[in-house]
Amino acid sequence: MDEQGARSGSRAELDPGGGVVDLISTLPDDLLLQVLERLVSDAAAARTSILSRRWRGLWSGLPKVTVTLHDVPFDSLQPALRRVARPGVCHFLLDIRVPGLDRRVSGSRVTSLLHDAARLSPAELRFTLPRNLKVSWVDAEAELPCFHRATSIELQARDLHLSQIMGRGSFHSLERLSLSGCNIDLATFIPRCPRLRLLRLMYGHCLWGLSEVGLNASEGYELTDSLEDDTCLQLPNVHVLSLHICAQDSCSFPNAELSFVAEMDKHMVTNFSSLDLHLRTKGHVFGAIVLYLLGLDRIRKAIWNLKIVLLGSEVKDACPADCLCDEPKDWRTQSIFLAGLQKVEIEGVKGEDHELDFLKVIFRGAPTLRRVALELSDEATPSDDWRTKTNDIIKAYPPVEYTVGLVSGKQF
Repeated sequence: MDEQGARSGSRAELDPGGGVVDLISTLPDDLLLQVLERLVSDAAAARTSILSRRWRGLWSGLPKVTVTLHDVPFDSLQPALRRVARPGVCHFLLDIRVPGLDRRVSGSRVTSLLHDAARLSPAELRFTLPRNLKVSWVDAEAELPCFHRATSIELQARDLHLSQIMGRGSFHSLERLSLSGCNIDLATFIPRCPRLRLLRLMYGHCLWGLSEVGLNASEGYELTDSLEDDTCLQLPNVHVLSLHICAQDSCSFPNAELSFVAEMDKHMVTNFSSLDLHLRTKGHVFGAIVLYLLGLDRIRKAIWNLKIVLLGSEVKDACPADCLCDEPKDWRTQSIFLAGLQKVEIEGVKGEDHELDFLKVIFRGAPTLRRVALELSDEATPSDDWRTKTNDIIKAYPPVEYTVGLVSGKQF
């Protein structure tokens, strides 16, 4: 071949109008679907519709299979997963629920089961082990493999310790993670989930339980899959950390003996400037638990804005005088230094004295506080004494803009 022919052979083929011929789009549907199957998620496949009319809607032809394995004996699950694993099949949901089994299994067997599940590459995974299934103390840790396509993962077990295969891929598509009775090092796991937006953790102590953690994050992150170098790993740039906390009637969680605050501190793994607390108090005093949270170093040093939403409850009676919610007894005189706190909002205020007691602690410890907004619930009936105390607080801190209104928007 002469030099001119070599040069022309290296160029892209041109159509008569001088444009580049799209040779890939000329392939038959079955080959194009094989290309789409290798993308990380259905959302990525759907985005190929913008390429041309040829690709528009093609992704909807991907074969989708929901695999439900409920009440399949533990020893039969792996053979069942291997039977349904077929090349070219896009598994939309994999739902595994092991029946009650009063015995111990090794962590390595759970690991092997999870690896077989990962080979199906589901878009959603639900994996539930019964509470009476115990993991052996000798071989207690199970390995969580990477589910590259999964946008949602729900894991439920009883005190299951999970480790990760470090440096072997990331959960690039994962947006929702729910863990109940599972322990994992979130400080190393979350950086491998750059799209994570919703994290639910089920645990608690004898009064307060954390049911949901929301991460309102920006898209700015750096990530590397290098086996040797993890120096580029950074946590998502989270602006708002949202915690949903509910008063509990009993100690129903498997690790209830753990300190609530210690558990909270383990999960403060992201950078944020605003804290949203959604509290279902069921008639309990909330000041002590909120001050516990604000006292955590990672919250106290980071917080600029605090928003508390007091959720409605059917419980109307006040809690007993010796209730744990009022511990420690001296929380009303506590000193806490919130150097950066500038704005406080509380929705659903009932017009009770303990709410004002909490505000006084905040006022004393936040030298840069500029705005406080209270919204009373429509059912609130504050007394004249409560109104007088509110006015006294306003007069004591004149630099602070202080507003009181109703959730419905009406002025108080």
